[in-house]
Amino acid sequence: MRVFVIIPIHDHIDETLRCLDCLALQTLNARTIVVVDGGSTDGTPERIAERHPYVTVLPGDRSMWWTAATALGVEHVRPLAQPGDFVLTLNNDTRVGPDYLEQIVAASNSHGRALVGSLNVDIEDSSRIVDSGVWWNWRTASSRQVDIEPGTDSTTAVNTLSGRGMLVPIEVFEAIGNFDAGRLPHYAADYEFAMRAARAGFGLALSYLAVVRVNTETTGREGDLATPVGFGAALSLLLSRRSIRNVFHRLRFVSMACPEEYKWRNYLAVLAASAWLLTNVPGLFQAKNFLLRLILPAGLKSWMRARKLIPLEKVKGGPKDQGT
Repeated sequence: MRVFVIIPIHDHIDETLRCLDCLALQTLNARTIVVVDGGSTDGTPERIAERHPYVTVLPGDRSMWWTAATALGVEHVRPLAQPGDFVLTLNNDTRVGPDYLEQIVAASNSHGRALVGSLNVDIEDSSRIVDSGVWWNWRTASSRQVDIEPGTDSTTAVNTLSGRGMLVPIEVFEAIGNFDAGRLPHYAADYEFAMRAARAGFGLALSYLAVVRVNTETTGREGDLATPVGFGAALSLLLSRRSIRNVFHRLRFVSMACPEEYKWRNYLAVLAASAWLLTNVPGLFQAKNFLLRLILPAGLKSWMRARKLIPLEKVKGGPKDQGT
């Protein structure tokens, strides 16, 4: 059994080297590390060769985003893999402990060679959980983080997985193909792939013992829907490939992954969220929130604050109003 670790990169060589330093200390020796370089200009191949000469660096170009780079890595390792092997997708702005690979492989085997995600925590504060697993509810056009049950090592209460530490049995690629770089070049490609695997009958799980520490300062742009934003920045959030809120990619994700009976509901939810973001530009933002404070009942205000659709309000002389 071997784990092929695939890390897509573009510049940020110091981040990459720190990630590779962690992988060099793994207690599981049967590993092959493949870095896919999307046209770095900071001497990435040379620096990696000096410090970690056993790492394979595949040359790419600046047109490659997360999905194309990861898919290239997968295509490189598939002919090398044997039955029982795994592919692990990992970002270069992450850190892992020395038993990380052992823990995530053990979790997969304990769940019948399931695809397994990692518990993501903040690199500066490990008590701050970034991703504890996702349950995507197409019926309500919403998603939520899964609660961690005390005393458990993993959960299967997830229906998709993040690519920041996703272990995939090699046979999954034979059954469903690769990540879809053509339609989802950056965000949501990992979620779509995991959902596609689940539809094909593969199990999904998340390990609480396989912990990935994430540099939240270098992750992509999101922007909540309760914060004022300039018109140019709002357009960038809706159109940039680096934005989780890219409206075209969100619509494409729905078309690829959503059950037919819920598709129109989710298309409308994406469009409504995009339109709501545009109302956060100066002037409109203040007028909208003044009007909503006047007309919304307390229960609906609380619901909207919980979903970060409107800002929390400061109560004079006290903490922020939680809408209770």
